[in-house]
Amino acid sequence: MVDKMFRMHLKLAYILAFYFAIIPGQTKYCCYPVTWESVNFERDGLVGPGSKTAVINEITEKLSVDGVNQRIASFSIVNTGGYQIKVQILQLYNKNIMYIAEGGTCKTYKLPPWNPICVPDSATLAKKTYYGFKDKVDVDIYAVVSGPKTSYLTMTRADCVPVYQASYGQSQAGSELSFKTFSDITLGIKDQSVFDIPSSCTNITSIPTIMAKKHGLYWSIG
Repeated sequence: MVDKMFRMHLKLAYILAFYFAIIPGQTKYCCYPVTWESVNFERDGLVGPGSKTAVINEITEKLSVDGVNQRIASFSIVNTGGYQIKVQILQLYNKNIMYIAEGGTCKTYKLPPWNPICVPDSATLAKKTYYGFKDKVDVDIYAVVSGPKTSYLTMTRADCVPVYQASYGQSQAGSELSFKTFSDITLGIKDQSVFDIPSSCTNITSIPTIMAKKHGLYWSIG
């Protein structure tokens, strides 16, 4: 049961948790900071076909993005079905490899070359607004539609920093809904060791030849 819920969470996380398109070159909107970190909280759910009950996951994530060296590190604590699961995802684009470490096990997948992380040209600017009271922060809300899935991305207007995201849609697994907030956002990387290869992955010598499917910053494996 735990393994089934965990696999379901990973599928949701890769598809919904960080639905930001990676596109090459310039964009008519904006591109994210090159190097940054944040602490994120996500609540997502899935209602399977024929079911009236949603499976709910709550995820706390420490995210580090290093565009200079083309790498992304994610450390997550997942609360699902009364269980707590720790997941580490390391994407090394300069080496075309992604590591997923959980429960002392490790899996690896090939990645394509790195591209700048930008709001895609296919997005629609849905609204210009602001956060705050006296100290206001101007933000832009973009709608991004990809097949049966829709995401609303809230970005700071001045620096193109993500602050909130809502996603919903359909898949073979059922109806999906996800909300994600970004906090403690800082430029640069405080501790470079976040990009160290997980200890459970150090002895792996082979990499699957099938490239993972792209879904924004994360890659679907299921």
